[in-house]
Amino acid sequence: MTDEDMEQVLLDARLKSCKEKAVGVDWPLPINYRLEQLLWRTNDAGENTTRKELLAAIVLAVTEDPDELSKMVRTYRRSTARAALINPPAEGNVVMLPRYKSGPRSRGSQTSS
Repeated sequence: MTDEDMEQVLLDARLKSCKEKAVGVDWPLPINYRLEQLLWRTNDAGENTTRKELLAAIVLAVTEDPDELSKMVRTYRRSTARAALINPPAEGNVVMLPRYKSGPRSRGSQTSS
């Protein structure tokens, strides 16, 4: 890598002040809805946060242990849509999930937690 491919970062800088990198992710709708559910719970606890900030906090908090990370990936690969949802319906085998458009949403977009 050349210097043009690198970005200088001050190690003591707050993460919120660091240059950002967009991360495009396509993932299963139940995982996306789980993120919404986690966001609602976090905001209900008084944090007034965003999907971006919540995801960054989760990435920062996750273990660095490769064996634990591998175990998490294997668990994800075996999991069902039901396992992804917080408080899924007790009966039936189908749930209707909203398909949110990209971009910010108002706090009023919460439908169920």
